[in-house]
Amino acid sequence: MVRHGHERIIVLEDDVRFTGNGTLVLRDAVEDLARTHFGEWDLIYLGRKRICSPEREHFVPGHRHLSTACYSHWTLGYALSLAGAKKVR
Repeated sequence: MVRHGHERIIVLEDDVRFTGNGTLVLRDAVEDLARTHFGEWDLIYLGRKRICSPEREHFVPGHRHLSTACYSHWTLGYALSLAGAKKVR
């Protein structure tokens, strides 16, 4: 990603299974980011096992699917920005 200068990528686990409307939710989340010009971001979970209580996470204003994330176990996938990739490189 860094070497080729890709601005954003989506990484999905090899065993990911979408719900009936999973691709629509993903599209809506991407549209939310574009519509609200959500500043810089490094990583967005696209499914995970939350370990903390739901009260510790809050929806980001103006977004239908984007929230803060506390401690998590495994993920189903994630979106990574170029800035985020450079940080984990």
